[in-house]
Amino acid sequence: MADTVFGIYGFDFSKRFTVSQAELVPCHGFPECQSLAQDRTHLFLTGYGILPESRASAGIDQSAFVRRLADGMTFHQQQMVIPTRLTQISAGDSIAQMITSGRLPESLPILSDRHTPGAAIGNDTFYPGSRTLFLELFLAHTERASADHPLTAAFYRQIEIWKLSQPYVEIEYFLAFSGLEILARAYGAKPNNRSIAVPLSGFLRSHGFAVSQALAQDWADARNALFLAANSKQRRAAQATWSEPRINSMRSERCLPTYRSSSWALTMATSTGLAGRTECPSGEGEQPLVVGRSPDSQCTMNEPE
Repeated sequence: MADTVFGIYGFDFSKRFTVSQAELVPCHGFPECQSLAQDRTHLFLTGYGILPESRASAGIDQSAFVRRLADGMTFHQQQMVIPTRLTQISAGDSIAQMITSGRLPESLPILSDRHTPGAAIGNDTFYPGSRTLFLELFLAHTERASADHPLTAAFYRQIEIWKLSQPYVEIEYFLAFSGLEILARAYGAKPNNRSIAVPLSGFLRSHGFAVSQALAQDWADARNALFLAANSKQRRAAQATWSEPRINSMRSERCLPTYRSSSWALTMATSTGLAGRTECPSGEGEQPLVVGRSPDSQCTMNEPE
């Protein structure tokens, strides 16, 4: 049995690193890799992964592992990342030959833009350990936790945003807000309070966000105005402040503060042990995750680039 290789499309990394025995090798250096990875109209081959023969002989489901790895990369990148199917490396094969022959094409066609507000974690040129640390924590958690674990459920709501073929703002807002709501109900103070603004504002403040209860209530009202049944009491109350013109303005401006708060809170939750683990599997627990952008005092989302 030989080592197995898979292509990585759309993930920004310029330094070789290993996570869970998978060796991840970039195809380009900085800043070319960053430019190719962030392209909105193409999925470029930015690197490849090598799985050693020992992983297969241990009976590990390689395909499931690669899918989870790509999910972690998608969250990290805040943009869709795709792996190719696994291919065994034959005797005399080289990655260059696989690219030339089309087995690892240099780019993949996509039908719509790869929308993103910017990566959640700092570039490896400046923060070389952050990618390894985050991906190891993400993989360790998703390997042992069930799909309905609060952190898992919140992660995959965020990941689903970047996999949508069309960036419908209402759907993105719902997914981002519901992810925050799950975290707040699971880990925030007063989780059973009828108003989500109470545990949500407390949870976010505990992670360094300057989010007042009034601001959290504003976010909840936006969700209620958009999604709750037309005759519900919560929707009627929400519509008192979130009028149709205001909702339309939100749609056109794409100013959704929950994007940044959701991705930051999930990143911080992972690094501080809400995943049920307080240190990195590789022993690098003291090394902090470095997120891509700091939230401002209002936790507003930067305009998509």
